[in-house]
Amino acid sequence: MIAAVKTILFASDLSSNARYFFGYAMEMASRYQARIVILHVMEETPPGTAHRVETAFGEELYADLKKRKTDHARHILINKRTEALVAEETIGRMCEAVQSSSEADFQKVVIDEIMVTEGQVADEILTVSQAKNCAAIVMGGPRSGLAEGAFSGSVLRRVLRKTNKPVLVIPWPDKKTKTK
Repeated sequence: MIAAVKTILFASDLSSNARYFFGYAMEMASRYQARIVILHVMEETPPGTAHRVETAFGEELYADLKKRKTDHARHILINKRTEALVAEETIGRMCEAVQSSSEADFQKVVIDEIMVTEGQVADEILTVSQAKNCAAIVMGGPRSGLAEGAFSGSVLRRVLRKTNKPVLVIPWPDKKTKTK
């Protein structure tokens, strides 16, 4: 039996095409009369990176780097919170812009929550989709050759492999498609 779609997770990468991708989430929410949870994940350093740095540069340099990181922890936390606030504000403006510029009746779509988390992107998407009881996930697909922007193929593969929910993957628009 197909589960009722009451809540949709829109995983935003804040790329230049996030509004384009979000339009699909809004359309889906409008059709199902569903709410949207918007998520942006600030990616953290992968767990194996510290070990590789220590191995490559030696224990002494690694210890120095760790000390500097600890010394700047307060600064880092303040910057992370500022980054999260900027991401939330950006997403909020994107929602307003899509709702006001669309010919569809998106005014009835409810944005349930805007979340900005830090962690491994695929893991965070999966965790939030479970915690918020989302029936579906909407996200932009990977775009080869770009260092920034859309989710990498590995993030998408992990989400698809580990979720039991439908995932709507929106390909990047071609250059002729208007993304406003």
